[in-house]
Amino acid sequence: MVNSFIDEFKRDYLKLYWEKINLSLYGNPVIVYQMPKTGSGSITHSLKKHGVKNVFHLHEITPNHHYSKYTHEIAKSLYNLILEQHLPVKIITATREPISMSVSNFFQQLYSKKGRIYENESIRERVNKGNLTISDLIDIFLSSYPHNYALKWFDDNVKNIFNIDVYSQTFPKEEGFLWLKNDNIDLITIKSENDDSVKEKYISELLGLKNFKIERTNVTTEKKFNLSNKYPEFRKEIKLSQEYINYMYDSEYTKHFYTDTEIDKFKSSWYRKP
Repeated sequence: MVNSFIDEFKRDYLKLYWEKINLSLYGNPVIVYQMPKTGSGSITHSLKKHGVKNVFHLHEITPNHHYSKYTHEIAKSLYNLILEQHLPVKIITATREPISMSVSNFFQQLYSKKGRIYENESIRERVNKGNLTISDLIDIFLSSYPHNYALKWFDDNVKNIFNIDVYSQTFPKEEGFLWLKNDNIDLITIKSENDDSVKEKYISELLGLKNFKIERTNVTTEKKFNLSNKYPEFRKEIKLSQEYINYMYDSEYTKHFYTDTEIDKFKSSWYRKP
């Protein structure tokens, strides 16, 4: 236990050291800044593999975010450079339909033992004991997960931080892409449901890249979090109320980014007849 903590500390320290060197050497950052479970890991990996310098991967840049010491320090550095020193920055954000995002994020937090869910002491005790049933997982998800997280993400993490309001302009729902600019910040929003070829096109336009390709990196990670096939069974067994489904899909967030046809399809995928 102690050795693993020391190893993690060393790993975070070295990552932080090299990232700060990158900032000083290569200047303007590119931030893959997305809510969890929207493909941000694959985009970050692919940009770095393509040779793009100064790529950073964050889910939050607020001072009180819930991630590691490494991401906390990087977030503080970037916050200062962008908002106080006005360093030019290019930011990639993404949407995902909110119930699927919430369920995926819930499982990742439980099995990675990080994030808001795992900070709850009673839940942490239940997880550490192991042998959680599908019924247990459904109970924890419905009672303890912050279900408005995705719905508020752009207000909390984009508007309140960068003074860019994605809801102030009509989002081209069929294209699934919008480019906004405020002073030193260029920010694009992409629907994660888009084909990778569409994401590649818009990211290439933002960064001036040629032949950029997205490689998926989270396939094995997903398997790790879906221990004992609990994730697909969870999706099959959970019964969400019509009130909850409407709350998530009739929200400003969902209606702003998705067509009525898409929303109807999302609703039908979660509705279970009694």
